[in-house]
Amino acid sequence: MVSRYPDKAKHDAARQAALSQVEASMRLSTKRMEQLQGERKRLLDEAEFYPSGNLPAKLRRDLDANSAVIAAQTQAIANQKDEAEQKNAFYDEELVKLRKLWAPRQVETRPCVAPRD
Repeated sequence: MVSRYPDKAKHDAARQAALSQVEASMRLSTKRMEQLQGERKRLLDEAEFYPSGNLPAKLRRDLDANSAVIAAQTQAIANQKDEAEQKNAFYDEELVKLRKLWAPRQVETRPCVAPRD
């Protein structure tokens, strides 16, 4: 472990590399969620023309599909947040172990020859 991470900077770089992948996925998911919310707003604006609630079948299907995709995207974002937390916890645990390994060891000094009385 010490050969892989000889110092804290290397360990921090590895953590950042691992988290950058998750953060990139989260950015994409968030952007997709914004698109879905915009589409939902457009569909709801269109639904206002039918005050009695008798929506055309296509509009109803589009709203239902949009709701399903939003729910799936919400779950995906939650999973990505969990993954980021797990990676952080993993690197935190590893850092605790590494700090012990990096700490200067106090070598017990003994004379080569026992002192004479």
